[in-house]
Amino acid sequence: MEALAKIRHLKGSPRKARLVIDLIRGRNVSQALAILKFTDKRAADPIAKTLRSAIANATFLAEKQNIAIDPDDLFIKTCFVDMGAHKNRRRMRPAPQGRAFREQRHYCHITIMVSSDLPQAGDDDKSKKKARLASGKKTDGGDRKSQTSINPKATKKAAKANEVKEEKINATEEVSTAKVKVTKKAKAEKSQVEDAVEAKKTKVETPVIEELVKADTEKIEEPKAEKSKEAKTSKTEEPKVEEKTEAIKSTVEKSKTEEAVKPQAAKTEEPESEKTAEARTTKVEKPTETKTTKAEKIREDETASILEVEASKEIKDSKAAKDDAKADAKASDAKNVASQTPAERNETKKADEAQLNDNDILERQ
Repeated sequence: MEALAKIRHLKGSPRKARLVIDLIRGRNVSQALAILKFTDKRAADPIAKTLRSAIANATFLAEKQNIAIDPDDLFIKTCFVDMGAHKNRRRMRPAPQGRAFREQRHYCHITIMVSSDLPQAGDDDKSKKKARLASGKKTDGGDRKSQTSINPKATKKAAKANEVKEEKINATEEVSTAKVKVTKKAKAEKSQVEDAVEAKKTKVETPVIEELVKADTEKIEEPKAEKSKEAKTSKTEEPKVEEKTEAIKSTVEKSKTEEAVKPQAAKTEEPESEKTAEARTTKVEKPTETKTTKAEKIREDETASILEVEASKEIKDSKAAKDDAKADAKASDAKNVASQTPAERNETKKADEAQLNDNDILERQ
């Protein structure tokens, strides 16, 4: 079990903090706290604070993973100090003879890693052997070579850098595994929510579509019923109008035959005396004049009635055409309601050609 703790932007230079952090590296936690308690340095208190937070992090992780750990058994696996931000941290200090000295403020970052696994015994032996080899090697004859140019400080720094790299790799692996788990859970939850939303949408959309279909069928059936009624009434009215026209034509023909018969009768009565002829002609002319005036009135009435019948037919035909155009427009609008968007519904529509034709007919009348 490993746990990490950091403190950032600590006042003080990293060189001074390293003097304290080197005292507790690789030691037990209780020993390290005792050493920090009795060190007379400015960085001792914040380092002790970070060490306690690392111990608390280790106990929390152990409880989370159901692992039994004794805090006194922990030891400091790695601890190091990094340089903090010092840009724009310069200050001016008064100096003698009206001068001013520039002062640079330094900050540092401290990281401590605590582990419950015991350190391997072979590591110390290997480090000792490397130090001996660095100091000098024996030749075959037993003579020692001069000391090599390898510095022990450089080897220590390289070892520290390797340890830090390994720790970073482990931390990144843990973070990546945690992210993968979280993403999988989030995807599963999203898929469940989307399925539920789609099911609700389908449930809501089906009754709406059924209502639209019913409304369309009702709108289409209503004009059909009206058309059938109008057709029936027109069929019943047509024979009546034809009967009237036939009666009018028969009356006109009778009046024409009577007028043709009267001059023939007048020709047969010519041998009679002039007086009697004049008297008869006067008698005959008067009723013919009255009859002619009556025939003209009848003809005028018949023509007026025929014109009225034709005008009524035209009006009915125009009304039927209007109703048909309106029914077709309603049916097309009802069909396009489902496919139209709100923007298309609000757009201005052009007048139908049927309506324009009807308006032209009415203006002509």
